[in-house]
Amino acid sequence: MKTAIVSIDFDYFIREKTGWDWGHCETNLHLNQIWDIRYSTDSIDIKKETDPAIYADFMPDELKNKLAEKNLFLNDFTSTANAESHLAILEFFKAIGYDCDLFINIDAHHDLFGGETHKTNGGFTCENWWFNVLAKNPTAKHIWIYPNWLSDKLSKAYMQAMELPRPVKSMTFSELNLSDDYAIKGLFFCRSGCWVPPHLDPLFNQMCCSFTSNLFMPEREYHIDHKLKAEVQKLREKCF
Repeated sequence: MKTAIVSIDFDYFIREKTGWDWGHCETNLHLNQIWDIRYSTDSIDIKKETDPAIYADFMPDELKNKLAEKNLFLNDFTSTANAESHLAILEFFKAIGYDCDLFINIDAHHDLFGGETHKTNGGFTCENWWFNVLAKNPTAKHIWIYPNWLSDKLSKAYMQAMELPRPVKSMTFSELNLSDDYAIKGLFFCRSGCWVPPHLDPLFNQMCCSFTSNLFMPEREYHIDHKLKAEVQKLREKCF
């Protein structure tokens, strides 16, 4: 049976719209403190607008069955790991090896930003780690699975014309059609807490632990200042 390595970024399930103007960076500020501010002052209902039950292609805890439907199967030898940052996947590859017939990244971002010059000038980051995988295993099939809510935000034509490196194909999960069966050699989960609100951490753990119970990650604490939220709303109504 052919082998596959699959990476899942939790932000695949969590809708984000350009108009929300959320800045992101892998710092402790963006991982923790800034979410309290956003919950309390943002113009949207974050919990409602990011609800996977409404906007995701499927619920995170359905992933195991969804992979099997696409001929991607776990076995007793499947290696698993999770981390906050997607950059940690490179350590995962060092542990299990790069050799596989298929690599799939299920992600709201393709993580191939900056091109070859970015890779050589600044080293690998959470934005461009995939270049390393391409270099180590250029003969494998490489597929980026992006969410339908992203293709709603960006036109389908734009998604298809996006300048990805030639070996990488992009599609939605429903468009993935594998004619062969694949044994999943490695399964990596990224929480992306600098992109994903902390109230969704339990869903991330539910997804990971549906594969193996040792993938539980401590959940972040957060606080919503409802008094401040009401004051900000009154100010918005007054100004606009």
